[in-house]
Amino acid sequence: MGKLDRCLGIALVYMFLQVLLMLTSAYALTLSPAEKFLVGARLEKIQEETKEKARDTFSSFLSSGLRVSNSKDIVVIFPGAGGPDQFTSELCEAMKAGRNEIEISGDCHSCVEVFDWSEHRGSIATAAFDAEAVGESVADVIFNLNEVDSIRSIHSVGISVGGFAGNAFARRTKELGSKYVRLTLLDPFCSRGLLGVGYGAKNFGLGVDFAEHYMNTDDPVPTTNDPLPNCAVIDVTNCNERKKFALPEGETMHTW
Repeated sequence: MGKLDRCLGIALVYMFLQVLLMLTSAYALTLSPAEKFLVGARLEKIQEETKEKARDTFSSFLSSGLRVSNSKDIVVIFPGAGGPDQFTSELCEAMKAGRNEIEISGDCHSCVEVFDWSEHRGSIATAAFDAEAVGESVADVIFNLNEVDSIRSIHSVGISVGGFAGNAFARRTKELGSKYVRLTLLDPFCSRGLLGVGYGAKNFGLGVDFAEHYMNTDDPVPTTNDPLPNCAVIDVTNCNERKKFALPEGETMHTW
């Protein structure tokens, strides 16, 4: 190889690294340079659209009592890839009822929302990254609209691959200064892309005040049947209450 060829090769490598560096600085998501190169533009679009939707969803609640210290508890439920269903609706209503009982005895007000991110779900190769972009963007909007001191607690609930959104949302709210962050994962899908099989075990539950993992081991969905080491684990596989559960036609026990 001649001197000119070597110089040209070095210049091309340098330009490639500069592109990766620019992509790295554009996202808060924990992505490798290669991942940023492959999905960066897609995630940027998802973040922009999610922030617009989140402003519409949360603005009326967050604008009230803006400067009242410890006045708000915020619960966000991120469904699985199929979007909200009867079970996410039941969960949302049950959590609202529980929050209402707490509000009776104090001045704290609660917001419980199911955030439908299914429009941004891509393929099995991108769904986890897509969900993380959604979760971080929702967190950014909530804290942009609100005084940090007015939020008493954050509760993030992630279902199946929505666990990636829930985990990213929880971690980001803690980074932004939330006093108390609880993460609940319901049978989360734990593989990030095609190569990140162990991602959930290494990362889900880190950086929050309390993380819990509800799981069962009798469904056919891969990467959902092992306990997460950074979470308190509740295995409901042999729970008596499950015997009363009427499984919808065509569904598996990966139904929450």
